[in-house]
Amino acid sequence: MFHSKADLSNIEVHSILVRMEALEVDDGGWDYFINVPIKNENLDAIREACFNVWEDDSNLMKNSDGDYVLNKVGVKTIRQLKEQCAKCI
Repeated sequence: MFHSKADLSNIEVHSILVRMEALEVDDGGWDYFINVPIKNENLDAIREACFNVWEDDSNLMKNSDGDYVLNKVGVKTIRQLKEQCAKCI
């Protein structure tokens, strides 16, 4: 269990989601984001939704290097989460 939560703004979370949509976040960056709770409850709900995207194999595919990346369904979900993030204050 984490004793401290990340103090991320909606702009920072949105930036992470933009990078995820573009498949730019490495596994370490993705893991850190989805595993460290965020102080803001609304942004933390988005983080939890991202965790679910990663856990659901129907959102993923293997790229030519054999790494898992988001497929079209996963990218669509991230886009929806970006819209939700933009509404968080």
